[in-house]
Amino acid sequence: MDKGQTLIIVIIIIILIIAGIALALRNSLQNSQTPPPQTSGTTADLSNQNLVSIPSYVLSNTSLTVLNLSHNNLASLPSQIGNLVNLEQLYVNNNMLSGALPGEIRKMSKLQILDASNNMLTGIPAEIGQLSNLTTLNFANNNINTMPNEIANIKNNLKTFDLSGNEFTAAQITELRQQLPNTLIIY
Repeated sequence: MDKGQTLIIVIIIIILIIAGIALALRNSLQNSQTPPPQTSGTTADLSNQNLVSIPSYVLSNTSLTVLNLSHNNLASLPSQIGNLVNLEQLYVNNNMLSGALPGEIRKMSKLQILDASNNMLTGIPAEIGQLSNLTTLNFANNNINTMPNEIANIKNNLKTFDLSGNEFTAAQITELRQQLPNTLIIY
């Protein structure tokens, strides 16, 4: 091999090394822009993870009391969400949820805060009336225009109910205020 061929081989090796380093740096930067899921004991923060489904390890963690799934790409919640029977706070806001939340939500009897705002939901499940510990309910900025009668079952504890940005008539809001006389209804 002459000096010219050796020089070309050395240059190619240097280029490959530089390309490998550049690729590793790019991957490192991309991974650092999406924060890792935070779970500690009874709290799981999986917000801003571009999730399209909830990881199975979350759905099987029955000791969770706080679950933040906000700012993802969830189109629906699985029925297994009802397994989280100790959940006190559930944040599913700013996703792409449509239809209604699953009826299995009724199993979350300890739930106090439910934020499902900024989605594409068209209904509220009747089973929400079984959540006797709810104090804050947020369905703002969805496509909801009907309310289940069962909502009146939680009138003694529900303090705040945000329905702003939905399609309710003034008559519907008046009826809701009669059903929930101790609740601040934001419309």
